[in-house]
Amino acid sequence: MPIAKLIDSFSVLRPNSQRTTESTNCLAHHGIKGMKWGVRRTKEQLEQAKQSADVSFAIHRSVGAKSKNYDIEDKGTGEVFHFAEGTKIQNAQVFAGKNSSKSLKAEVREGLGAEFKNNPLDWQHCKGNGIIDYYGEERPAEVHWFQAENIGKCKFKIKRWLDE
Repeated sequence: MPIAKLIDSFSVLRPNSQRTTESTNCLAHHGIKGMKWGVRRTKEQLEQAKQSADVSFAIHRSVGAKSKNYDIEDKGTGEVFHFAEGTKIQNAQVFAGKNSSKSLKAEVREGLGAEFKNNPLDWQHCKGNGIIDYYGEERPAEVHWFQAENIGKCKFKIKRWLDE
């Protein structure tokens, strides 16, 4: 039967390692820079961070990209535009609805649920910055939209033009 052998830390150190036998009365930690001690996220906060990370998307350049592009309504004029091909929505975030600190207004929730025939509590209101194809020119705009996991993104609106 093998006998367990005690191994001290000095016997497993490499020859060029620094060896100290002095004990100091200090608390030392070699953790991750910027790590906050004693701060723990709740399950809801972790889920919210996970959901907000999945918000960004891109409009790719290809033959079929035009058909997959979204209709974006300019609330000021009522005109409909599209994202410029190859654009990526930047600074995208969920700011109201499911997994957010702010809830959607009840009439908005119920209206979306009735229109798309799904659970009204599943909807999120998102925003981000994208490049819009404005009569052949590319203009940056802040865009808002609604999304639900089983429906996808819909009801895109230009909230404001960023170059004005």
